[in-house]
Amino acid sequence: MNEDHQKLGSLPWIIWSLAAIFFFYTFLLQVSPSVMVHDLMGSFAVNATAISNFAAIYFLVYAIMQIPIGLLFDRLNARWLLTLAAALCGIGCVIFATAHSFGEVIFARAIIGLGSSFAVVGSFNIVAQWFPPKRFAAITGLTVTIGMLGAMSGETPLALMINHIGWRNTMMVFAVVGIILSSLLWLIVRDSPSQKQKRKNKHNNKISILSGVKCLLTSKQSWLAALYGGFLYTPTLIFGALWGVPFLMQTNHLNKPVAAAIVSSMFFGWMLGSPFFGWLSDFLARRKPPMIVGAVGGLITLTLVIYIQHLPNYMLVILLFAFGFLSSGFILAFSLVKEINPTRYSATSVGFTNMLNMVWLATLQPAIGIILDFMWQGNMKHNIRIYDITNYHWALGVLPLLLVCSVVLLPFIRETFCRSVDWEKT
Repeated sequence: MNEDHQKLGSLPWIIWSLAAIFFFYTFLLQVSPSVMVHDLMGSFAVNATAISNFAAIYFLVYAIMQIPIGLLFDRLNARWLLTLAAALCGIGCVIFATAHSFGEVIFARAIIGLGSSFAVVGSFNIVAQWFPPKRFAAITGLTVTIGMLGAMSGETPLALMINHIGWRNTMMVFAVVGIILSSLLWLIVRDSPSQKQKRKNKHNNKISILSGVKCLLTSKQSWLAALYGGFLYTPTLIFGALWGVPFLMQTNHLNKPVAAAIVSSMFFGWMLGSPFFGWLSDFLARRKPPMIVGAVGGLITLTLVIYIQHLPNYMLVILLFAFGFLSSGFILAFSLVKEINPTRYSATSVGFTNMLNMVWLATLQPAIGIILDFMWQGNMKHNIRIYDITNYHWALGVLPLLLVCSVVLLPFIRETFCRSVDWEKT
């Protein structure tokens, strides 16, 4: 594999880079509601529950599609799939930008979620195809770093862009980017030589599809590792992609760009932490020690952010950076599930793990909105509901509980020592 990789020169990196740029784009779209909350509430006269449902539909569609997409990437050409995915994102952005009702906005968000649902599995599948197995954790960590740059761009830069040209024109710009990306993916992405050879052998293909799903769904260790990843991943996205900015605007009396800048420090931490945890785990030849540090440290730092009032801005930046850095340990769940299952199901394994990440997001986004509306005291400003500190403490209290669950699961997860089940059988 190493010799073959050297013969290919820079081609693997070029293909991976384009897949990572698509991942960047989808992450920007994923977190964009965090700086649109008040704009959408004002434009369509909706409450926190409606906004949470709007955010959740993205993750619901995303979650439903993960295992089917994993099966598709294990069997079909990545070029076709990623091209279609980027085109769907662009189309969704057009519908979003031209929506006349909140129902149309939710529909557009679902289309964007459908297109974005190919990004993680597709990017990680490119890594699995084009790079040696021993580099999987490090390069997937680097891929997440690129995604976090997208998440950071979806905070302060996006807030300033919306303030300057409005949310509708902003979404139309994203539509153009999606169509351009779709064209580039079609022109550049291709399967690796080894993947092409695998596809020529269609023997028992239908049986392998069923056995792949059965292998994952009946594996206790796959469920435990994927649940750990979901419990650690979900609080970061709920706080960063929707409620972190309005929370800081209310509790610390900040304007939108400043609150967004502080929240983006969390994604900066995630950006640096993802490749670090991948590298550290590969270096130690252990998965669990870094996972323990990530879960425990993430629990402590996020709890301080939510419940310690009147923290100065610099302290919020430090704590959110630390939380993002530590919670990026979720990336190791992908490596664990991949190693627990046969390598022929690598994309399906990634899809299964990512599905559980999205299930929690799709479930808890509406729950947090419902709690906020239930606790709401009736305060409004410019046709927008105002939620006080107590409302946010009750609603966001769900997030530390998820991190507690990630810690509780760790003793039951088996260490793989960075070796796949296929390796152990040889």
